[in-house]
Amino acid sequence: MKYLWTVVPLTVACFLSLPVAGCAASFGARDAGTDPPEPLFPVLLNGKVGYINREGTLKIGFLFDRITGSGTIMERWIDTDTGRAPECRCDFRWAREFHEDVAVVFSEGHFGYINRQGEYISKPQWDIAHDFDGGVARVGRVGKRELYGLIGLDGRVLIEPCCSDISRIYGDLMLVRSDQGEGVIDKQGRVIIEPGRYDSVEFLSDEDWIAVLSRGKWGFADRHGVEVIPPRFSSAGRFVSGVACVSFNHKYGAVDRTGRLVIDAIYEMLCPPFQAPFQNIMPARRDGKWGLLKTDGSVLVKPIYERMGSFSEDLIDVRLEGKWGFLDSKGTLRIAPRFTYVRPFRKGIALVYDGSLWGAIDKSGHFVVEPQFDEVGFWSEGMASVRIGPHRGYVNERFEVVIAPKFEWAAPFRNGLAWVTTADGCGIIDRRGEYTTPPILDESFIHQGGLVFREDMALVQRDGKYGFVDNHGRLVIEPQFDGATIFRNGLSAINEGGNFGPMPFRIDAPLKGGKWGYIDKTGKCIWKPTN
Repeated sequence: MKYLWTVVPLTVACFLSLPVAGCAASFGARDAGTDPPEPLFPVLLNGKVGYINREGTLKIGFLFDRITGSGTIMERWIDTDTGRAPECRCDFRWAREFHEDVAVVFSEGHFGYINRQGEYISKPQWDIAHDFDGGVARVGRVGKRELYGLIGLDGRVLIEPCCSDISRIYGDLMLVRSDQGEGVIDKQGRVIIEPGRYDSVEFLSDEDWIAVLSRGKWGFADRHGVEVIPPRFSSAGRFVSGVACVSFNHKYGAVDRTGRLVIDAIYEMLCPPFQAPFQNIMPARRDGKWGLLKTDGSVLVKPIYERMGSFSEDLIDVRLEGKWGFLDSKGTLRIAPRFTYVRPFRKGIALVYDGSLWGAIDKSGHFVVEPQFDEVGFWSEGMASVRIGPHRGYVNERFEVVIAPKFEWAAPFRNGLAWVTTADGCGIIDRRGEYTTPPILDESFIHQGGLVFREDMALVQRDGKYGFVDNHGRLVIEPQFDGATIFRNGLSAINEGGNFGPMPFRIDAPLKGGKWGYIDKTGKCIWKPTN
């Protein structure tokens, strides 16, 4: 665990006398069961910002200045299925969208906040303004240094800007930084851990515990700021199954919630327990070899293995003398190491590689599918891509070839559709292997994340232009735009005349220039692109 933040000088007196606008401040949560508000979308005309609804009606006039910025960031999320990042949404550098029914606006050199009626809840007065999150927003003023405070959804100042930073991490707890160190407050501004009490604090994924650093040693406090385990560890991790990994001088052990050492600190590496039903087992490495421990400190498997994978269906993959096999949760060697590579078990079957081809075994180690594939992709919707020779196709869970190998590339199925490529380009097929969109799309787009649907529409590219397919894989909006976002609340922001510059596929690539407008799902222009 390391020190994550830079401390900016600030007096303790300022922090401890934080002006709080009432500890019972309302954060404006909408009553359950009420209709969601009408979506509003920012538009820019002649340097002024207004907001339209999804029919294109101007709901908030062009009253606000554009926020100065060099372009429009096309943010991209990492898709969990592929690990790749498709075009996702726009962060308009010239305007902000509504968050929690409030939007940041810019006027006369300062930021303010408006509601959906266009009324100020906080007049332009801030040098720094963040979107609302969980009923609060960070605001700041810039003098000799940046100082941050908090406001609520009603615009009331909860904490005057006097902290060098405020970060909301878990629930209603936030990290604050001052010249005295780091501390913790709640959303009402109540002090949980005073700055200066510890050199650093770090929120763990277990919301009940906060790691605290003092004189180079880590300990634990609870969410009320009470020190439960005094700092004495070189590093400390989160609690899982009642134990946390800690270290002394680069040797790892584990403590329980009282701070008692339940696993001696003698290991080079120690991993947290697995999820149920293996919640009491921890992989550990000693003298370069891996074994398994129980959370009570007893040894389940002596450290003899070169590597360990993860548990799946009561088995964990292990490597010994360069070959992979499987142990069960009791530490018994169920399948002797004899494979070059293996994958975790899934529905009683594991893919294995014998050094030449891929096949599949059952939990007794017997082949249920003899090695015959050059490559096997990951399962998705009951199908996996396979390569036989130079071409790729698909098999079902019985390893029957259901789509003959004829593609240069074959992506996982999603919503019954998959990207495939041929010498002609990139297309979309259904589960029968029939094209819903022929191979006329740009192949480069498949490597940015493939087919990702939002509101039953997915972005595609052809000749560098953006368009959309529907959830049947049909090209419904011809590629014609220089930039486009996914559909949100029924509209997509589209760009004419912009460009991504020399590195168009970077995750943070700015789309510079051009004019922005909106289209609906039929391709109808709701707002003609304006400068």
